[in-house]
Amino acid sequence: MKKYFWFFLIVSFSANAINPIQLFTVQRSKNKNEVRYELRVDDNCKPLGKEPVHGYWQELEKVKAFKLEIEGLDILAYGISYQKVNGDMVKFKVKAIKDREYSAKLFKKENTCYAEATTKINGKDAILKKVYIFSVEKFLKVKVKYIDLIGVLPDGSAIQERMNF
Repeated sequence: MKKYFWFFLIVSFSANAINPIQLFTVQRSKNKNEVRYELRVDDNCKPLGKEPVHGYWQELEKVKAFKLEIEGLDILAYGISYQKVNGDMVKFKVKAIKDREYSAKLFKKENTCYAEATTKINGKDAILKKVYIFSVEKFLKVKVKYIDLIGVLPDGSAIQERMNF
């Protein structure tokens, strides 16, 4: 019986992590560790489940880099507050920037599944590549000074927007 339980658990876990496609990263001035957002898709290049956008920590400061779930107080900043799947597109919001909506768009090229996160950057539709957060710490308090949204326009030119706090 135990053998079947472990088999079911492994199959269930792997089914929930089928084909993740990285959308964008969040880098911080604090350290080299990143939050990476990905879109989980099935074998047919369709969003997997009702909440396919997933964020996780990528530890880069350790000798052996590894992934960690976003949990605790980090969920308040890096968690996903809203997701809505509509065909090959997922609209979502990140908790730290409540008024900004993102769209994850899926497309296929030569039997390979790709995805892009799009949002408004400086009022223009753009593909989001990276978010950079500059903050300062005093004692146990963290103060975000600014957030940069970095992306590319449909014509391939770079675009950036700074949000000061």
